[in-house]
Amino acid sequence: MPMLTASGRAFDPKCLAAGMMIEAVCLPDVAHSLGQICRFGGHCKRHYSVAEHSLFVAEILRFRGLPAAGQLAGLLHDAHEAYCGDMPTPIKRALGEPWRQFESGIEKAVHAALGVSELMETWQAAVHDADLCALVTEIRALFLVPMDAEARIRALGLDHVEPHRVAPGAAAPCAGLAQRFLERYHTLRQDTLVRGPDARQER
Repeated sequence: MPMLTASGRAFDPKCLAAGMMIEAVCLPDVAHSLGQICRFGGHCKRHYSVAEHSLFVAEILRFRGLPAAGQLAGLLHDAHEAYCGDMPTPIKRALGEPWRQFESGIEKAVHAALGVSELMETWQAAVHDADLCALVTEIRALFLVPMDAEARIRALGLDHVEPHRVAPGAAAPCAGLAQRFLERYHTLRQDTLVRGPDARQER
């Protein structure tokens, strides 16, 4: 059964996971959807969207000195969730391999549609590290009970991960986050085109 995006495009999730119908993917839909989707299944102090998380990961990478290409990969690392949702990790683990394959298919299709497949592969390790840093910071800042936050971090095996120096602050309007996401994308994309996708450090 097809789904409709915010702009009215239709896509079949199974087809997209198989690498078909990628023409249905567009950046404004990604930004809008990620601005609406709440992380942690909504079980946090405030609405904390995937768009805000993505901007946070990109900022961590900027702080670590990565070039625009690396920051862009961080900004887009959850872009596929606009088409399959943000599934909390415990549910992913409960669903097992079928979900992993489905999500991976959607992710590859979205990367292909946005023309960033190679870029995402190049910066995968750095983005993964920044994503974990963001996760630990978010858990400590956004979980309702501090003791539960620490227990969650231990359960995930992330005791060794240092949080970022600045934690997420007050909530931002969803529409504003979508606009910030788009603006950051275009800035980083232009800088990547100027400096090249394989630049390893800021100049």
